Amino acid sequence: MNLTQKIFSFFKGSWSASRTIVNTGAFNGTASFESSETNANELIYNEKGVFEFFDRADSKFDASRSFLYSLVDDKDIQVFFNDKGSEKKLFHCFRCESIGDHTENRIKFKNRHFCSPDTYDITYEIDFENDQFEITYDVSGPEKSYISKTLFKKIS
Repeated sequence: MNLTQKIFSFFKGSWSASRTIVNTGAFNGTASFESSETNANELIYNEKGVFEFFDRADSKFDASRSFLYSLVDDKDIQVFFNDKGSEKKLFHCFRCESIGDHTENRIKFKNRHFCSPDTYDITYEIDFENDQFEITYDVSGPEKSYISKTLFKKIS
C-alpha cells in the first residue's frame, strides 16, 4: 500500500468534527467518509452539526455539507463538491507523491486552489497514531477572507 492509498483508507469511517472560523464562529458535529456504491476509488464525505456565530445571540443553526474524495491512479486524491443536482466540480487536488518530509505516523501537505477572485491555501495534517487529522483553509481575496480549522477525531 503506497502513501496515497494509506491516506485514502485512513479517511474511511466516522469522525467527530470541530471547526473554528477565526473571529466568526464554530461548528461541532460529525463527519463520515463512506465508500461509494458505484466506484471503489471514491469516498463520499458528509458532515452535519451545529454552527454558532461568536457575536450573535440565538445564532445556532444546523449545518451540513458534502464532498467526494476520489483516488486517482493511486497517486492523487481529488476533492469535488458533492452538491445534489449539480455537476461534479473540482474543489482541490493533492498529489501525495510530492509530499516532503513526513514520518510513518505524521504527514502534512498543502495545496492551493484558485476560486476567482479568491485563493484557498489548504493544509492537511494527518496523525495516524492518534487517529486524527486537521484541515485548514486560509482564504484570501477581494470576496472572502477567513481562516477555518477543522479537527477530526476518529469515532469508528
